[in-house]
Amino acid sequence: APDVLSDPAALEQHPAVRRTNHRYAGRDVIEEGRDLGIGWLQTAYNQTTSAGAGLLLSAKNKLSSARINYPNEGYDFRGCDEGTLAFVHMSDNTRIYLCAYALDYLRAEGLGQILIHESAHLAGLRNECDATLIEIYAMRLGRGSLSIPARGGSPNYGAGAFPGRPRRCHHRPRGRSVPAMGGYR
Repeated sequence: APDVLSDPAALEQHPAVRRTNHRYAGRDVIEEGRDLGIGWLQTAYNQTTSAGAGLLLSAKNKLSSARINYPNEGYDFRGCDEGTLAFVHMSDNTRIYLCAYALDYLRAEGLGQILIHESAHLAGLRNECDATLIEIYAMRLGRGSLSIPARGGSPNYGAGAFPGRPRRCHHRPRGRSVPAMGGYR
């Protein structure tokens, strides 16, 4: 279930939270987004024969068990820079942090796409570009299109230019990387 920091006194003192004009999207929308993301990852996994199928399944499993943290109304996490929709801490592969920006503007379909991207990080893909490849692949095979169109790297959660790797990807990742994603069942 999603976690929310709900004690107002604790929020004022918490080092990872800052005050914003955030409007609450609702726990049900977040859970619907999670369910959509899990379904799209499963559909993509069922339709591919590529070596990347295991990453799709791993991302689905991580999303199924992840704790989704979101800020209380009027607050945001300090890791949520302008345009950031969500983030994970690579040292903790069990939590996804949704930013107020995402909760303000996105419905369940957009949250599902964000959660796919973040679950790819939880599955071991440290590189933003590789997580974006899983996100795009899952969305195209699982849903047929992106909920949030790629916009040259902004908002700051992933998709740059597609198909293939976003143009800004120049370095090789540490940790897991994405094999060539092709082939359908």
